[in-house]
Amino acid sequence: MTITLTRERHNGVMTAGDSETLAGTATDSAGAVIDLTGASIAYQLTDGASVLVEKSLGDGITVTVAASGTFSVALDPADTTGLEAGTYWHSASITSSGGAVTTVLRGRLRIARITSASGRTTAGTAAETWGEMDSPWGTL
Repeated sequence: MTITLTRERHNGVMTAGDSETLAGTATDSAGAVIDLTGASIAYQLTDGASVLVEKSLGDGITVTVAASGTFSVALDPADTTGLEAGTYWHSASITSSGGAVTTVLRGRLRIARITSASGRTTAGTAAETWGEMDSPWGTL
């Protein structure tokens, strides 16, 4: 499954232990696309105290179309299998070939866990989860 993230929609929901792809478009604060040619990209998932997952270009992060600013972050089952159900923080930053750093994504990633054969999950109801994930950029 793919979760599409933008500067305006930066939150997501997934199940612990699933393979997940986070697809993003790098834009600056004015909304202009950042050309990723020659840039490096870093992604982090944190619980607020510790970095739990780190990805970098060539190690889980792929540039899809450099001129269009599109990239993807692959979360493998091992990245989230051990995580408790809850809300985590994630971010992605771009370092241009000239050394300028721009955070292009920062938000929440809700991790749910399947707790029984009936498919029940922990971490809130679907309505609560999706409602929270639609929070605007300014509330973070």
